[in-house]
Amino acid sequence: MHADFTSPGVIFVPTIKFPGETHGMPVGDLPQSNSNGVGHVVKGWNEPDDAGQAGKDHRLRSTPEAYAKAWVEDMTVARSQGFTEFVSPAMAHDTNRLDFFLKSCMHARNCPQFVTYWGFQRYRADCATYSADEDTSKNAGFRDDLSYVLTYYRLMQKYNAKGFNIKGLVWDEMGCLINGAPSPDEQQLRYMQQWFSNTIVKVKNGDLATIGKIRSTPYIMPRGPDALGAGVS
Repeated sequence: MHADFTSPGVIFVPTIKFPGETHGMPVGDLPQSNSNGVGHVVKGWNEPDDAGQAGKDHRLRSTPEAYAKAWVEDMTVARSQGFTEFVSPAMAHDTNRLDFFLKSCMHARNCPQFVTYWGFQRYRADCATYSADEDTSKNAGFRDDLSYVLTYYRLMQKYNAKGFNIKGLVWDEMGCLINGAPSPDEQQLRYMQQWFSNTIVKVKNGDLATIGKIRSTPYIMPRGPDALGAGVS
């Protein structure tokens, strides 16, 4: 949970990888925040929707709404170590799982205050042909990524309207996998150039052409049923 080295300008962000522990180390082993290169942000459970990560616990993977109390317990320990910003369980791909977890968190004592950022990840298998082109016959993956981000943004809007104070999105992993194995380097590079450099970075820097392209791209929509019930936004 902690690094053995520091580097100027680099802030270490520890992760509580599974409910209650990280590879056998209890949450109480978190380092003290704001010291020895550690910042004030802690990340929550890693990919509870994936059977190879925190989702190896079938109950967590299938009924995330049952874990709001466990989340409060973990983040309360993190707060005792001085952490003040808490990144939600980082989903690998299933936004519905986050939605159902938040529905329960919304009603669990102190839970909303322990979710200040959305955490999420993204791996694609189509990086060899990935294109951020405006041509809809070539950009299905690009439109899929935009819809994925939009889904998290809409969830943020929904739950902030219900008492949360989500400040933003933390996209901490992205890349290319084919059948669970890393894609060739040239495919990884293509995705990083098309999606990260030419889309995310440009939007963050206020590039009007890129923003305009996204706004004019058709078939972008949030996905998944609403955990709060039909007709409730």
